[in-house]
Amino acid sequence: MDEDFQILLPETAGPYREAIAQGRLVLPRCGDCGRVHFYPRMICPHCHGADLRWTELPPEGEAYAVTTYRRSPTPHALAYLAHAEGVLILTRIIGETPNIGDRLTLVASSSSTPCARVKRQIEVS
Repeated sequence: MDEDFQILLPETAGPYREAIAQGRLVLPRCGDCGRVHFYPRMICPHCHGADLRWTELPPEGEAYAVTTYRRSPTPHALAYLAHAEGVLILTRIIGETPNIGDRLTLVASSSSTPCARVKRQIEVS
């Protein structure tokens, strides 16, 4: 299922790939400007600094944009997850297609493409 759509990443993105396989989110944070970026790369796209450190982040965010590919052999939805750290993360949606603004949570993925599900709040009465 995950093989239809892959994000191509540099070889240096090993910690990111390992975390995604476990349903965790690890992204580079620049030691010079302090910003996080996605997709993982060898220099900071914001300030061009090279002092990058892998940082574990909460694996959730909000659906920023959503599209459904219906013409592929296996129709699937993709969404940009807007993370609180200010990055947009392209994810493949598992299960119900979200609406813009829905809370998403990352789930384990066997590919380098993050997968997410709609996160439903349990109402307490």
